[in-house]
Amino acid sequence: MDADEAKKTAVFPHVIASLGHYLSAAAGLSVGAPMAYLVAPPMEATIGFAMALKEADVSVVKIFPPPSETNFASAWLTGSLESCEAAAVAFCEAVVRVAASPRGEIWGS
Repeated sequence: MDADEAKKTAVFPHVIASLGHYLSAAAGLSVGAPMAYLVAPPMEATIGFAMALKEADVSVVKIFPPPSETNFASAWLTGSLESCEAAAVAFCEAVVRVAASPRGEIWGS
């Protein structure tokens, strides 16, 4: 999904309601556990991760910082399904805000 009208910033806030065998093993979580899988460009993702952790009762499973194959940053967060959904929404909203104002005019800086 695009985070800005110019389509220069992408954001991927995905919630997995019930992990299968492969991803649960990779994440060290139980089969059937929920997980938020969040991806965005590095600067946007960093702020997005902070907002997701602040706004929802989730914990970090793993962070994939750049450099990566895509040069994006991503994270796996876990908690209740409702918390994972709230984290994904907070992450997406933060990424969109940063994409709209990368110098922080709307952040009060």
